[in-house]
Amino acid sequence: MTRWRWVVKRLRRGTRRVLKRRWPWYVLAVAGVLLISARWLSPILVGAVEEYFGASVETRDQLSSPVSLAVGFASLVLSAIGLRWQSRSFQSPAEQVATGPVVAPVAGMASLAVPAVGTVKPVRGRGELVSELLLLHKWRGHRIRARVRILYGRGGEGKTTVAQQVAILAERREVSVWWISAAEETELQTGMRQLARRLGATVQELEREWVENAPDVLWRRLTAYPDRWLLVIDNADDSRMLAPHDEPVAYQRGWLRPVNTKRGAILVTSREGDPATWGEWCQLHLVEPLSPVDGADVLLDHVPSHAGSHNDAKGLSIRLGGSPLALTLTGRYLADANRVPLPGGITTFSAYRDALDRGNLAALFPDRGDQSEQPRRVIAQTWELSLELLADRGLRSARTLLRLLALFADAPIPHHQLLDPDVLAASPLFSGIEAAHLRRVLHGLDALGLINLGNDSGIEPAAAAGAIPTIRLHLLIRDVSLHHLRGTPQLRPTIALAAQLLELATSSSRVGEVADPAAWPTWHNLMPHTVHMLKLAAATSDPDLQTIANATHAALRGTQYLSHSGLYTLALSDSQTIRDITSQLLGAEHPSTLQARDNLALCTGQAGDWQSARDQFAELLPIRHRVLGPDHPDTLTTRNHLAEWRGQAGDPAGARDELAELLPIRQRVLGPEHPDTLTTRNDLALWTGRGGDASAARDQFAELLPIRERVLGPEHPDTLTTRNDLASWTGQAGDPVAARDQFAELLPIRERVLGNEHPDTRGTRGNLATWTGWAGDSEAARDRFAELLNTSLQLVGPKHPDTLRCRQGLAIWTGYAGDPAAARDQLTELLPVQEAVQGASHPETLITRTNIAIWNIRLGDLVLAQNQLTELLPIREQLQGPEHPDTLGIREALAHCAYKAGDWDAAKEQLARVLAAQERSLGPEHPDTVDSRNELAKWSGDATDQPFT
Repeated sequence: MTRWRWVVKRLRRGTRRVLKRRWPWYVLAVAGVLLISARWLSPILVGAVEEYFGASVETRDQLSSPVSLAVGFASLVLSAIGLRWQSRSFQSPAEQVATGPVVAPVAGMASLAVPAVGTVKPVRGRGELVSELLLLHKWRGHRIRARVRILYGRGGEGKTTVAQQVAILAERREVSVWWISAAEETELQTGMRQLARRLGATVQELEREWVENAPDVLWRRLTAYPDRWLLVIDNADDSRMLAPHDEPVAYQRGWLRPVNTKRGAILVTSREGDPATWGEWCQLHLVEPLSPVDGADVLLDHVPSHAGSHNDAKGLSIRLGGSPLALTLTGRYLADANRVPLPGGITTFSAYRDALDRGNLAALFPDRGDQSEQPRRVIAQTWELSLELLADRGLRSARTLLRLLALFADAPIPHHQLLDPDVLAASPLFSGIEAAHLRRVLHGLDALGLINLGNDSGIEPAAAAGAIPTIRLHLLIRDVSLHHLRGTPQLRPTIALAAQLLELATSSSRVGEVADPAAWPTWHNLMPHTVHMLKLAAATSDPDLQTIANATHAALRGTQYLSHSGLYTLALSDSQTIRDITSQLLGAEHPSTLQARDNLALCTGQAGDWQSARDQFAELLPIRHRVLGPDHPDTLTTRNHLAEWRGQAGDPAGARDELAELLPIRQRVLGPEHPDTLTTRNDLALWTGRGGDASAARDQFAELLPIRERVLGPEHPDTLTTRNDLASWTGQAGDPVAARDQFAELLPIRERVLGNEHPDTRGTRGNLATWTGWAGDSEAARDRFAELLNTSLQLVGPKHPDTLRCRQGLAIWTGYAGDPAAARDQLTELLPVQEAVQGASHPETLITRTNIAIWNIRLGDLVLAQNQLTELLPIREQLQGPEHPDTLGIREALAHCAYKAGDWDAAKEQLARVLAAQERSLGPEHPDTVDSRNELAKWSGDATDQPFT
């Protein structure tokens, strides 16, 4: 029976595919059958009609009833089928797959579209390969087992071109095609995440599972995708990026796995061709150089026939080694040369071959024995001829511009931001160049295939709203350009110019503030080039110090962008690189080195090592004080940072006092509404609250918020931080419902502006959980913390302070939700981790210790609880003072412990002292004060009541 069900299921699935893809042919076939059968059906139909109209009324009714019933039934069936197909046609693939809340669209940097190639032309010499790959999505291709195909070969052999051809033709066959670049790990990770979103991944999948099991999330969605699909992974030259660390792709645990559904297929382009790397479930296709005939056809596709005969083209194809890239560049060169022929110019296949034969590039490219040398030599030759053609047309700066572009990282180059005509014109390399001439040079390089401008051919802002035009260079062209540049005296001045352009492009006046999410798409494109340029400048012999300084400024801003966007680990790694380079080349006390050290300390704290951040700032401050002066803005910034991380490391009163001392200095030096002054006001309010005065903190934030909204804007990240803090201290000052409502209103704004996974967004989510609990919904608070803990574990790891705070919140609200034993056990398990990571006297550690004792009281272990609280009280009094709310909380817990133990007089006396202190420090109407007053009245009136139950 099971076997028959399987057969029926397969038949139904196959029938659906046939009806979906081939229904026009079936309609035509049915029509043909009806036409052919009309000859013998006609007499029957005529006789039936005559009988019907010749009959009596009663007989007509008898004849028409079954016919009407049949027609009505057929109409009903056809209508149902039509509605079914209509509903399927209007249902998106994501809706068909999704089983939970789908992630809201966010501003992304990755496109999954197939790269545009203009008019699609046949790819010469690859027809059989393209047809074989397209067979994967044809009817007879469903029996093919190997549905993961690897196109491998040397650079410039046309692997990407074949993949583009297959992808475009597949899209025309209604196959869903997604294109992801694996040239850089960032592009790969971003593309895969974007694909998961496209496939309908839920918030839970992207936030809880992505860091730990991202490939599993993606493959779960791919497997469930209901339509035919093709995933192209381009430029996967380093297969290690496709698999977990220290595992080969063949283990099937990374991004690349066997495709077990006949609806899907994967196409990978790579230089790696070792079958052991890919696994038996991958089928490899070697993309070899083109044959002389096919190579000649490539040339003739570009060049008019009077450039020479087919045999001449074959000879040139052989001379070019059959490299599709070299053939394309050569064809474009000759096409351009023939459009505007010059005396003595190279306009024929034979002349071009003779020019190649006269070139002596062996000395420029010594044989290293690797497989990339031959295409590199070929590209070098065609490159030279193309640049000579541009020079003959008056575009003599084309060679210098191409070399300048080759200095940037192997990533899209945002040329509208980088190629400033005024800076270029001031350089001896481009003396006096004008914007119009620069535009013509870019167009000339693009026309000859040396760069790829896409649909943009100028240097003005793109017409498309939000578009960031970029230039791309083929890797071999970049290699050749750099190779030539390294052998010339222009290397140092070209690097200096590139660093100067990058320093200007990353200035806040050009790209916007690093804290402004509106500027992040541009920063995303600039970031890969910043640290790359610093490394490149540092690697030259006898580096120019001004060049290093310019590159350092750009790199520091790049790490600040990473920090503000929440990418703390990347920011920390790049900051260490910058600090090492500047210390070695500029000196330990150079201003750029000091700024690099400040950045590194800040990123260290943001990555979770609060004590180390505090110590680094404490070591840096006297140096900046001595080198820059006590009132220099950078010195004041370090003072602010030191106070902040002193508080985070466990000294809130010390942080508050330092910030109170710093604020009037910043107001005098920078002005009362300078953003840095407002930052100090915000931090002072925060540590005033954490120092024990919640009402004062709330009032300071309420006074600061409208100023930040006016100066920075209502959705600036710093303004949102003030809103977050105001909500928190509104709750701390005694209004938990208002706090909950403010956080609920703030959360969607932070999610939209910063993204779901940004640390500040996660912080607001945790605050909403806390104040949801204090507003009366303990179960909801517990559930929110459980969800947030999974996200934090995946994003920052088990020992990050954010994760520890989530564990603490989950334990506390598990107890308030009705399971005090679980709360105590979770807190007991958390305590040694906090002591190891944050220190035994850190406020967060002390909160955990206090709550362990409180849950022991609730569970009836009064002796243990009293001992724990007695140990804690002097520590709290020493660190935070005798009337800090947390200290009073311990004294109140001791009073409850005494009351439950039966020592009612001592309990009432202790609670009365707590109440008096609360009235002084919190105010008579604070909820904690009111609770203590009511509890004391209850104890005085009825000694049998049991508190803490």
